Amino acid sequence: MKPPLRINPKQARELGLIEKGQLWHNGQAYLGKSGRSYEDYIKDGGPEMSKDDAVDLGLCSRYQLWFEGEAFGPKGFYEIFLNQVQNGKLQFKSLDFSEEDLTSLPSGLEVGGDLGLSGCKSLKSLPSGLKVGGDLNLEGCKSLKSLSSGLQVGGDLDLRGCKSLKSLPSGLKVGGDLNLYGCESLVSLPSDLRVGGDLYLRGCDSLKSLPSGLQVGGKLDLRDSKSFESIPLGLQVSGSLNLEGCKSLKSLSSGLQVGGDLNLEGCESLKSLPSDLKVGGNLNLRGCKSLKSLSSGLEIGRSFSLSGCKSLKSLPPDLKVGGDLNLTGCTSIDIKSIEELRKKKGVKGKMRGLKAKA
Repeated sequence: MKPPLRINPKQARELGLIEKGQLWHNGQAYLGKSGRSYEDYIKDGGPEMSKDDAVDLGLCSRYQLWFEGEAFGPKGFYEIFLNQVQNGKLQFKSLDFSEEDLTSLPSGLEVGGDLGLSGCKSLKSLPSGLKVGGDLNLEGCKSLKSLSSGLQVGGDLDLRGCKSLKSLPSGLKVGGDLNLYGCESLVSLPSDLRVGGDLYLRGCDSLKSLPSGLQVGGKLDLRDSKSFESIPLGLQVSGSLNLEGCKSLKSLSSGLQVGGDLNLEGCESLKSLPSDLKVGGNLNLRGCKSLKSLSSGLEIGRSFSLSGCKSLKSLPPDLKVGGDLNLTGCTSIDIKSIEELRKKKGVKGKMRGLKAKA
């Protein structure tokens, strides 16, 4: 006699042996009308169900949460979470309370993976001592005014659209990216802020400066930050620095080092650059209408665009450009300075936009 074939829940359902919403293990049906619980299923050696497994088996939909063998709407899951906390549990693998109507979380909470709080419009603060090993998503938390002291995020911290957030706590450490896009009330950053990845500050209209101790492991994006006025002394950015459209920016500080590209396009108030500026990639000064001169000792790793710098009068003879130099629209520039630069072969690529006299 041949042994019976082992079948999975999907096959059992297709054969009419179990109903939708039931589990199948070793020829037995669990959940639903079977009279056998999820605990019975686990005791009998059934594999633990993840949410994706439960969706594939028809036990819950993509819009439900799966917890210990049962499907819940978001509110049902949050109630289970609170019961767990009341029983002393404060460590979780991952939690997702997106779009929940909650105002706070318990103190001492630790999440080994991701914590999802996007769209929690009533959330005003985070608990002290919160630790998140993965990503922390707070996008669209419009009532959030502050973050907890000692907050540590191993992955990315997403604060996009947190319009009430005015500052970040001292000691904040973010292992991945920190995204503050559209945080229009943000006025300052802590001096000891450490960001392992990229730092996005685009549209932070109330931010005027950065702290001197800031460290950014990736890119720094400050595009369209209307009130931004100055760069701190000795700022080092491993990736690119984007200051496009920062119309209040008047100067860059000494010691600025950018490993990637430096974009200053449309910085209409910028009048000068520091002599010790180092840019590993491209330098874009397109449309910097107030820029009148460049300091001696300037070094650009790749291409350099001065297109539309109508007030620029001359180029330093020791300028070094690793790529092309674009001078289109530099109508006030002294042709002699271009000729001198050509003689010294300071530009490795092509010079575009102006024809110097032979």
